[in-house]
Order: sequence, then C-alpha cells, then structure tokens
Amino acid sequence: MLAIHKPVEFPSQPESQSHSVRPTIAQEGKTADRLLSAFARARSLAIRARQGKDPSMAAELDRLAWSLVRNADPVRVHYARRRLGISDPTTRTWLARGLLEGVGQSPRRVTLESLAAAEEIAHELRRNGQRRDLIATMERRLQWERMRQSPDFERDLQRIRRSRGGSAQGHSTAEQRSLAFHGRIAQQLDRETVAAAQRRVDRWLRRKGPVPLIWAEQWRTLLARPIADIKSAIVQDNEPMRELRQNTPFAGSLPEPERMRLVSETH
Repeated sequence: MLAIHKPVEFPSQPESQSHSVRPTIAQEGKTADRLLSAFARARSLAIRARQGKDPSMAAELDRLAWSLVRNADPVRVHYARRRLGISDPTTRTWLARGLLEGVGQSPRRVTLESLAAAEEIAHELRRNGQRRDLIATMERRLQWERMRQSPDFERDLQRIRRSRGGSAQGHSTAEQRSLAFHGRIAQQLDRETVAAAQRRVDRWLRRKGPVPLIWAEQWRTLLARPIADIKSAIVQDNEPMRELRQNTPFAGSLPEPERMRLVSETH
C-alpha cells in the first residue's frame, strides 16, 4: 500500500473568464505551469503506487492527473514550444502529426492535455537517450497512453492473462515476464514498431553483436513477414520462441511505467 505522509494538494481548475478581465499571457502561463506541475506529481505518485503493488491507487492518481489537464484552458503555441524545447518548424510538424492537438486559429492554441502527454513522453525519451525517430516513438507512446485510459483496458489485460495462464505454468519468472511483455507488444504492433525493430536487428548484424548472429538472422526473417504473422509468432509459448524472446528487438517499445507494471504483476 502506498503511504502518503502529507496531503496531496492540487490546484483547482481556473474559473471561466467570460465575465471578467481576460488573463494576461503571463497569467495564463503561470496557471498552466501549476497544472502541469500537479499533473507530473500525480503521475509520479501513480508510478510509485504501481511499484508498491497498489493498482487501485495508481489508477485513481492517473485519473486525477488527466482530469487536471483535460479540463484546463488551452495554451498558446509559443508556450507549448517553450515547454517542449522545440523549434517553430518542429512545433508545426507535431501539430500536423497530432502529437499536439491544436485548437482555434488566431491565436493558435494547444490543448493542455496533449501538451502534458507530449512533454512527459519527450522528457522520458530524451532522458533515455532516444532522440532518433523521436516523432515515430512519441506517436506509439501516445497511442499506448490513450489505450490505457480506456475503461476496457484492465478487463482486456486480465482476459489475456487468464487465457495464457495454463501454458505459463512451470516457466521461470523471467519467461513469464517476457511472454507478458511480448503480449502487450503484439496488441499494439504497427508498421512503425516493426520498422524500429528491423533497424535494431540490422545494427546487430552489422556489428556482429551483441546478439548472436543466429538469433539476429531469425529475427530478421520473422520481422519481414506480415504484421499478423509477427503478432502471432512473438506470443507462441514454445521452446524456439522462448529462446528468441531472450534477445528481443522490441526492448524500449513500451513506456517504462507500463514495463515496470508488467514486472511487478508477473511472479
């Protein structure tokens, strides 16, 4: 159970400004800063709750975090650009690709919810040194985050575990975690994820390591097949696939909080 020694205080949502003086740009920024700070704190506490095996607390904190930014007023594009530390052309690309959700025309604004999601993912990727293919990786992460917010997510995850519970008996914890990990990868597998895995395998082959060439060649063959075949193959519970999963090119394809969640829930 997660122990919180001090009350967690979050800023209240700003009231409508229709009947009062419109806030200045500086005031808008300060309000957004407070909400984003509260969002980050709630998300951090949610991670701690999952690591402490308190999923109900984690889910409640996640709901609180997203409600703070979902109901907030949108922010100006230049504020989002400053928060994210990106250039004007990059900002336009992110808006065009849907990484940031634009609203209005003059001045153009961005929803605080999309900014919070983009900022969280971008910071994590940069911290882990994943600066290449940043846009494609962020698109996958955002898709995953939206899926996790679905009310059907937990139900579907439990159904997957039950359907595979019998075959996993007698396996080591590491094998069960690997199977659970690849099950999640299979659920969200798309061309971008496959392309990233193929690039990793190509690096293994060029460098002749760190993965033995026999496994790298097998992954290259598997990743050249249709996505439906790859989804089916990576969750097969047999000895060849268990060995192949030990050297997976999908490492890093799940957000770290979700990977830690799978680790904590697989015994």
